[in-house]
Amino acid sequence: MGARKGCRRDHYKGTHATECVCCDTVKPLDAFTPGNPTICKRCKYGHHIARTYGISLDDLEVMLKRQRGLCAICERRKPKYVDHRHNGGKVRGVLCQPCNTALGAFFDSPEIMQRAVTYVVAAIKESV
Repeated sequence: MGARKGCRRDHYKGTHATECVCCDTVKPLDAFTPGNPTICKRCKYGHHIARTYGISLDDLEVMLKRQRGLCAICERRKPKYVDHRHNGGKVRGVLCQPCNTALGAFFDSPEIMQRAVTYVVAAIKESV
C-alpha cells in the first residue's frame, strides 16, 4: 500500500524517518519542523528565501561558496542572515548576526559607517 502525498510518514513508521513531499527525500524526523512532518526544514527555508528575497537555495549556496562559508563582512563567523538592500531588495550577501545587526544600526549608510571607522581609529591612536 503506497503512501498518499502529504501522508508519507505512515510509510516509514517505526524508522524515525519520513519523506519530504517537496524534495521527495527520506530524512530523519529531526530534519522536519515539529508539528509539520511533511516538508523538511531545508525545503521550508528554500521557500522562505525564494518568497522573501527572490533567490533559490542554489543561489544562496553559490554566495556562501564565494564567501568561503564565512560572513561577507567580518570573515570570522558562519553567516545565517541574507543581507539585502531595503530599497529594491537586491541580495548583497550572507552575514553573521552581529554584522547584520551592525548594518541595521548604521541604517546601511556609508557615511555613518565611515564616521564609526574614524571614531574607532582615533580611539586606537589615542590609546597608543
